[in-house]
Amino acid sequence: MKKRRLSNGPSFAFLTILFLIFFLVPVLFIGPLLGLYSNDLSPQQLAQSEGAFTAPIHIHGRGAFLKVQSAENLSPVKDRDFLAISWFNLQDLPESGQRMFILSRYNITNGAKNGYAIAINRTMDSLRPEVFWRDGHGNGGWYTFSDVKFLPGYWFMIALAYYDDQKLGLFIGSTGVDGKIRIQNAGGYDLGKSVIPGGNAPLKVGSVKTGLFTGNIGPVGMFSKKGISAELKSIIKSFLKEPLTVPSFLNDEDTLFWSPDAKTDLSPHNHELKFIDPSKGKLEELHDL
Repeated sequence: MKKRRLSNGPSFAFLTILFLIFFLVPVLFIGPLLGLYSNDLSPQQLAQSEGAFTAPIHIHGRGAFLKVQSAENLSPVKDRDFLAISWFNLQDLPESGQRMFILSRYNITNGAKNGYAIAINRTMDSLRPEVFWRDGHGNGGWYTFSDVKFLPGYWFMIALAYYDDQKLGLFIGSTGVDGKIRIQNAGGYDLGKSVIPGGNAPLKVGSVKTGLFTGNIGPVGMFSKKGISAELKSIIKSFLKEPLTVPSFLNDEDTLFWSPDAKTDLSPHNHELKFIDPSKGKLEELHDL
């Protein structure tokens, strides 16, 4: 009679199945939802993912940015709501502990920083937008908003609103892997009093300070009008559906800056735009925020 050899443990095939079920499957499905992966698209492939944007600015070298020349009218004003919208397509997400600047406009006078900026901060699997908002008297500072979800290689729109002379709100509009548009309310702050960033600093789109941003820049706009807060959701939805068109609620006199191609300003102010690439010239002086 042949003796049957007893197994000392689970078979290799059984262990392989367990590995696939408990490790690979969760990683493959949950990883993209959390935005844990870096995008390995080449600059050429990323530029082709522009979707509705026929000619976005592509930043393939860290530290390059779009610069809108100095103009006082890019600041909020009292008794009028202020809205800044901008489209981005990130080639890579920031690493944990990094703050990626994507838009900034501020002066430094007598040591006081005066202006506004938008950044994305990552902590492990959490992506949180941050807004710097401070006036010339030192009121305001950094404000951290709720965790949001978007993926590298996909366009998203960020909308910053200052309204009722003392409130900040932030929204993220994006297209998921299923092609559906979604709006994420990242929350808001009541500043308790009027905080109006001023000055005539240039607007910089891209990661001028840290040099972390690589990817595409799409339409960018700044608007100022009474009653924007009441129409905010419809304005955001309109920009998401037709990114190259200013909603009818916003007239020419409400448009401080509007560049659908990130190359020319179609507002009545006709600001000059420049693309700054540190690899081709001298780096600008940078300041900490």
